[in-house]
Amino acid sequence: MRNKGNRQTCVKCGKSWNVSSQAKIPSSGYVCPHCTGKKNRQNDRPIKRTSPVGWFKKNIAYIIAALAGFTLVPAAIEAAYKERGYFGIGGEYLLPLLFVLIVAVVSEARDMFQEFVATLNESGGESYEE
Repeated sequence: MRNKGNRQTCVKCGKSWNVSSQAKIPSSGYVCPHCTGKKNRQNDRPIKRTSPVGWFKKNIAYIIAALAGFTLVPAAIEAAYKERGYFGIGGEYLLPLLFVLIVAVVSEARDMFQEFVATLNESGGESYEE
């Protein structure tokens, strides 16, 4: 015999819902998925729109690094061909990725250093020597 569950009425919208018999209903009453979704959507922060110019300024270092990598790829392919003596696909195709990765590491290191300096300034330069 099939377990049919039980029907609960949403305390917010008043609609009746088929709910699992194993579901734990709070003492304040059942809130349906639609009303729960509305609550979650209202609590979400509004979507922050950025202009293309702002995005470009924020990512200019990555764009320049990728372009520099792409401009060096043909020279790297030619140098690899001369070294190998035959055409092959190797690491020279990863130059743009390498350049972008270098920019990301330098950017992260700069941010970590600034955070470290801010932490030192907050502590007031206290010394822990005995």
